[in-house]
Formats: sequence, structure tokens, C-alpha cells
Amino acid sequence: IAVNAAGLPSVSYASYEASLVLKFASYSPSTGWSIETVPGIVLAQQAVSLALKADGSPAIAAASSAGLLYVYRDGSGWHVETIASGAGVGGDRVIAVDGAGRVHVAYAGAAGRMTHAYRDGSGWHPQVVDAGSTAGGSWSLALDSAGNPRIAYVDTTSSSLKVAIKGAGGWTVETVGAAEDWPVSLAVDSAGYPGVSYVQSGIRYAWRTAGGWQSEAVTGFSGPPLTLSLARTSAGAASMMVKGAFWQRAAGGWS
Repeated sequence: IAVNAAGLPSVSYASYEASLVLKFASYSPSTGWSIETVPGIVLAQQAVSLALKADGSPAIAAASSAGLLYVYRDGSGWHVETIASGAGVGGDRVIAVDGAGRVHVAYAGAAGRMTHAYRDGSGWHPQVVDAGSTAGGSWSLALDSAGNPRIAYVDTTSSSLKVAIKGAGGWTVETVGAAEDWPVSLAVDSAGYPGVSYVQSGIRYAWRTAGGWQSEAVTGFSGPPLTLSLARTSAGAASMMVKGAFWQRAAGGWS
């Protein structure tokens, strides 16, 4: 789900209609929900990720047999580009649009190496973020106010949660701690510090400050956390959805 400047929601999702197709729905108070099927795409997985550009038009990451796709709509209709052959969508937040209109995506590239790519007027620019890791099944992307990306992912080589941070000097990869290969979700505060929800003997929350990483337990769970989604306010207050249950962090801890 994504919300435009007027506060109106849009969603993208996969729907099985003889084949797995890509849908985009947007809401208007006057007409309700408008649902479109993106033509010409047969999806290879159900996971899709949506961001909105400054004009409210959609930017979607999806996967077909061709690999990771960038799907977008402008005044002339829908367009599809292949970002990386053989790659897929690793979570609900793997695409973002910065203030300059550049589209950013995170994906597991060759040999599972965590990779970031951005698109500008000259095309796509991929870069391997962590050449020594093997990304698990989920990762999450967010941008700071300057458009610099942060990517959270589980490195299955070391069974650890890592966060890659792009700054003026390039990428820095930080290890947060031990983690299981289940969904992760990342969000940043107004200072650009990341927070991550992840799984390690239950649901945990980790956040970075100038002094480094801290982490704490949120709740146990039964079975895989099929949904795990984190949000933070500009001041860094955190809340998350875990398998349909809402959790919020206050002075007394999580509840």
C-alpha cells in the first residue's frame, strides 16, 4: 500500500485469473476504488511492491519468468522494464522513489548477493551492496530524506541481520545480530536512522542511534510470521503489524 500527497491510498497485488496477473487499485472519495489489470504480465510470484511518484503515478516491483520487473504508468499507459534476470521480489518494501524522481529497488542478484539499483534518465544503475553475503528470502528498502537508501536483509551465510547504509562515501554494511530467515521490515526516522523488525526466537525490534544498534524482544509467535510490517514516526516511535496483530512501542515497552 502507498498513500499519495492528498492522503489517498493505492495498492498493488497479484490475482489469480487463469494465470497470476498484476493489479493496481487506487481510491478516490468521489468514485471509490478503481482497479486495473496491468496488461501483458504473467507473474511468477505473488509478492509485489508499490511506491508512488510525486504525481501519484505508480511504480511497482514485480517478478515474472523474465526476472525482476519495473512496472509503471504514465500518460501514455503502462510500461514494463526488466531490471535483473532471474531476480524476484523479496518483500513488501523493495521499491522507493526519491525526491528527485529516481526509482530505487533492492534485490538478491547473482549468487544471492544483496544488490541495489536506481533508475534515472539514462537507465538502471545496479551495484552489489554486500559481495560476501547470501541474502535470504526477504529484504526491505527505505530512503532517508536525502534519498540515500538503507536495506535490511538476513545473510544466510552467517544467520545474521544486516543493514546496508548508503552515504556520501558509499555503502557501509552493519551486522545487527543473529536472525532467522523470515520476513524483515525496515523504516527510518527523520534523522535517517533505521529501525528493523525481524525474527530471532520470536519477533524482535532493532534500532540504530549515533551510539550504534540496540535491540529488544517484541513478542513470541506460533508458526511463520507471514506478515511483518514496521512503521516509524519522524521522532522514531515504532509500531508494527505481526500476523494481523498491531503492536506499538511506548515508554513501558511493546503492547
